[in-house]
Amino acid sequence: MQPQQELSASTKQLGSCQSSQQLSQLRDTATMMYLEVVQKNYGKAGEYSREVFDQAQQIASSTEDPALRNLLRDTLATRDQITADLAKGGEERYKPTDKCLSAFPAPIGKRIGS
Repeated sequence: MQPQQELSASTKQLGSCQSSQQLSQLRDTATMMYLEVVQKNYGKAGEYSREVFDQAQQIASSTEDPALRNLLRDTLATRDQITADLAKGGEERYKPTDKCLSAFPAPIGKRIGS
């Protein structure tokens, strides 16, 4: 393999590793948000939700994967509803937060394992 080809392959692999790391961080933050909701720590859950949506926006803006970009954009569309529900408090929050969290594990976990 030519040095230029090796460099290109290494650069591509590095990009893939960085994407996987970002997606892992996103999934972890979404999980922390969910755990705070379960524990009824809605203020902390709200902080995590801001992180989740900020991370999702950053990844959606930088990914070259159209399927992942669409998944993240669909998730970002729930931002206002989830933020409002977290601000209200109470049991009605489980459903939207579950919806947000469910957008991450399987598709992202599958991508990370590939």
